[in-house]
Amino acid sequence: MSIDVNNESGTEVDEQAILDIARYALARMRIHPLSELSVIVVDADAMEQLHIQW
Repeated sequence: MSIDVNNESGTEVDEQAILDIARYALARMRIHPLSELSVIVVDADAMEQLHIQW
């Protein structure tokens, strides 16, 4: 399982904790081990723009 974490928020985050919970959740959901996951951490302004866009 390939998991990519990108922090674009400008705030320090615990990337290892994000990886750990993502691995746990994907294993519990029995997601195929060759799947890929990208997690992008953004600030509130970026989240607002994504909300408007989608």
